[in-house]
Amino acid sequence: MVVAQERYDHYSLPEEESRVTRRPGRSRLPSKGKFSLALLVLLTFCTGMLIAFYYSQVIISGYKIYSLNNELASLRQETVSLSEEVDRLNSLSRIEYLATTKLKMVKPSSRDVVVVQADLAGNGREGAAGTATNPAADPGGQQAGGRPDATTRSKVVQAFANLIGIKGS
Repeated sequence: MVVAQERYDHYSLPEEESRVTRRPGRSRLPSKGKFSLALLVLLTFCTGMLIAFYYSQVIISGYKIYSLNNELASLRQETVSLSEEVDRLNSLSRIEYLATTKLKMVKPSSRDVVVVQADLAGNGREGAAGTATNPAADPGGQQAGGRPDATTRSKVVQAFANLIGIKGS
């Protein structure tokens, strides 16, 4: 038996010597150009970051304004409701109800009401008792009994004295 021997030869086209011609090479960028390019890229990056920062500040300010407007609206609603509550609590019908039920007060009848007429302008009843007083004649403002003159007293005090029923005031 004859055994064929295996051959591992590659069959290809004959190789030609290729000529590699090198041109005189230029460097891609001089070192000054590389530095300028790197500086330009860094400047572009910093500008982008600055724009993003200011944009985020505008968005944050807008959100704060929005939230403050919502809070203002809720405070206005609360103010309106509180003013309505104050009006309700200060109503005359509620005060009358509390006075009659909780404080056990009684409504006055028409004969229990006293009308006080006070002359606050001062041109009224000086000397109404029939004796006109002369302040120039009595420098101390005292009457014969040692009491102060009626013209020197306060009109409110006189009205109160008349209300109580003090005679001779």
